[in-house]
Amino acid sequence: MDTAIAPILPTQNREKRLNLFERYLTVWVGLCMVAGIVFGQSAPATVQFLRSMEFGQGSHVNFPMVFVWSYLTDGDPAYTLVQVSVNDLIMLVLFAPLVAFLVSGASSLHVPYGVLLYSVMLSVCAACNRTRDWFAAEAAR
Repeated sequence: MDTAIAPILPTQNREKRLNLFERYLTVWVGLCMVAGIVFGQSAPATVQFLRSMEFGQGSHVNFPMVFVWSYLTDGDPAYTLVQVSVNDLIMLVLFAPLVAFLVSGASSLHVPYGVLLYSVMLSVCAACNRTRDWFAAEAAR
């Protein structure tokens, strides 16, 4: 009976450490930005070719850091999941109308609703998939 229960119980003295990539994520992002600028200046034709393959345009919201912070601070993963889920639901309803209103109010730029809705759905679906995978990995530990 103890053997069946033991894998479910959390380990008390497990030290939480970030791996090399996670520890220096800010440095990697900065290096990628610099590399992108250098590449864009030195090979503009290649950049134009790559840009011609874009499908729509929009921002991709990234939620995994919320779960990393929760993990590192011994936060409640279920509570974090609820927070992210509520945020996703708010984004579904309000993001596209707010962006359209703010962009058209601040400039003469018109952003098609299709692009906004695509951006919202892509962001939310990707975040939900990553969240599900993260919890599955945690449960498997």
